[in-house]
Amino acid sequence: MCGVTFNQRAKLHSHLSRRHFAETHHREKRSFECKACGRKLACIRNLKIHLRGHTGERPYACKLCDRRFLIPEGLKYHMNIHTGENPFQCRLCSASFKHPCNLKIHFRLHEEKKPLECAVCQKRFRHYTTLKDHLLIHNGEKPFKCTKCPSTFLRQRALDLHLMDHTKERPYKCKVCHKSCKSDWHLRSHLDVHIGEKKFRCRLCPEAFVRSSELKTHMLRNHSSAR
Repeated sequence: MCGVTFNQRAKLHSHLSRRHFAETHHREKRSFECKACGRKLACIRNLKIHLRGHTGERPYACKLCDRRFLIPEGLKYHMNIHTGENPFQCRLCSASFKHPCNLKIHFRLHEEKKPLECAVCQKRFRHYTTLKDHLLIHNGEKPFKCTKCPSTFLRQRALDLHLMDHTKERPYKCKVCHKSCKSDWHLRSHLDVHIGEKKFRCRLCPEAFVRSSELKTHMLRNHSSAR
């Protein structure tokens, strides 16, 4: 429900009763409605967290960088970036992750089933949240609005990265050249420059590139007629 893990069943039951009682016992009621967008939430805690998405409030701050989070669990998992820990291990392969959600997404790669289908284009998905995000593409909705400029976004993560353009926040630092990046994805992409690995290969010629953007530029300049 929220990604929190426990080493004792009793603690899990206690957490469910305190934090998710409405979700586990009264799913059909969903009586807590957001006045800003009309969305209905299962419990008051979820409504409070949801409202922070509208106000931009991030009350849980990292003491080692400028990142802030909606919930304490977000801060807890973020700290794994600073410590280098990957405590969430896939039971089917050697992959490990800093956040349980990343493990959950990864685990679906081992499953072949994609039970959810888009009613508009019939594209199939493993996760309801992925399907939900995909549907926004069809209806043109961009519900996440920047509080500092008119920009709007499909996803909260995209808004968070955009806000860093306003704040100039760059919490992920390269240990080789000390360049700062907005996200762990940007940092991994940057590290490819130091490694020199050219993993983006042209399907029409022997050329290979460090970045996908370089491959796209190559395709436009050299193989536009083939596309």
